[in-house]
Amino acid sequence: MTLCNIGILWNTYHKAELVQQALKKTLSDMQLEYLDLYLIHWPFAFKEGGDLMPKDENDRFILSDVDYVETWKAMEKCVELGLTKSIGVSNFNSEQIQQLLKVATVKPVTNQVECHPYLTQNKLIAFCKERDIVITAYCPLGSPNSIANAESPAPLKDPKIQELAKKYNKSPAQIVLRYLIQHGTVPIPKSSNKKRLQENIDIFNFELSEQDVAAIDSLNRNARICTLNYNIHVRSLINVLCDLMLHTEPTEIYRRSIVNYRHSTTTHSTTDAAQHTQLQTQHHNTPNYKHSTKALQQ
Repeated sequence: MTLCNIGILWNTYHKAELVQQALKKTLSDMQLEYLDLYLIHWPFAFKEGGDLMPKDENDRFILSDVDYVETWKAMEKCVELGLTKSIGVSNFNSEQIQQLLKVATVKPVTNQVECHPYLTQNKLIAFCKERDIVITAYCPLGSPNSIANAESPAPLKDPKIQELAKKYNKSPAQIVLRYLIQHGTVPIPKSSNKKRLQENIDIFNFELSEQDVAAIDSLNRNARICTLNYNIHVRSLINVLCDLMLHTEPTEIYRRSIVNYRHSTTTHSTTDAAQHTQLQTQHHNTPNYKHSTKALQQ
């Protein structure tokens, strides 16, 4: 079995001059000369400095105005220097990827996103497939222990998944992983249980029928687990951005942040869409805001 060494660039290191520094630190920590793959973890940046989760006095994240396109150009330099063989992104939507492709000399090899039967990502998968970008599916089985809560999606308990598990004489997890494989993604399940680790690999000796794949497709709820809450509700960040838009002239940081967070807040669309509709009315002559609202509603 070949070991693939992967690193992730955190949000506080998006400035061009910090990207190599962060990657070299990763290489030093892992005692490696290069990585096989280096990813931009999220398409927005936090304030640079020692704190990895910088917050203000209201417990809201402090954002940086670094453009992810600038970050990507620095990532390409890392490939040129031989610090990593390939580069990719994580949690990017189709619009953000399109922006990268307009300027990229090195195309992202993968887009790592949350993907499972309750969040099928079919449109994003198709978009990336057309551009030869592989979708890596994290949280493929639903709620990971580290961030699970009572309301987190639990597709393994879905009656349809349970029914198909009996039909194919497989575990619910194997059904879900096989479904994601047939969708052309690379699922990355997480487990420390030896039996489950073995089960997760044993998914290449059967195939789901087209009807059963369609049945799992129909389970989609656009339900997310990962919203970068880290002990602070995702709406806190949306609220601060809304406050800034209401009281100051919108700039690129607000446009990018709203567009970027659209990817992470699909399941909270009812309340947030109302908030942003109100904002659009107040800023109807602001091109940047129109761009943001359009992206939120896509």
